[in-house]
This record gives sequence, structure tokens and C-alpha cells, in this order.
Amino acid sequence: MLKEDVYDVAIIGAGIGGYVSAIRCSQLGMRVVLIERWKVGGVCLNRGCIPTAVLFTTVNLLEKIRRAKDYGILIGSFSVDLNNYARKN
Repeated sequence: MLKEDVYDVAIIGAGIGGYVSAIRCSQLGMRVVLIERWKVGGVCLNRGCIPTAVLFTTVNLLEKIRRAKDYGILIGSFSVDLNNYARKN
């Protein structure tokens, strides 16, 4: 049989709002249970907004490198390995 625990607050969903709320409630001395069926951080952190922003930043940097010659900056050959990015995420 599982032991029953008593919590002051239960937060459903560990997305950006959920885990930040759980941290703050804990800081205020509350006993908190955070319920999540997938990954802490939710879709935005793990699949949506943030990974998209990283790819967008990478593409912008690549475009700046490609146009560096227009500003008198000479860069040798370079390559992009998005599979390396995918392995880390």
C-alpha cells in the first residue's frame, strides 16, 4: 500500500507556469506536488518555442558568416551539422 502524503498545493502540468509556480510555492514554505505526464518544461521548452529559437539563431549566424566577406571578413571553409544538434536534444 502506498503512503498517503499531504500537500498544501498540487500543480498539474510542469510547463513554464507549472514548474515556476511549484518553485515559488516551495520557497514560501508550502509542500508541493507537481504532476506531469511528459517532461518538466512542457512542450515549449522541449519541442516548441525554445528549440525553434535555437534553430532560428543558428540560421541567422550561418547567414552572417556567409555574408562576412561583404564586410571585409574572410572566413575559411565551414560546415553545418544539424544532426549533431539533433543528437543533443
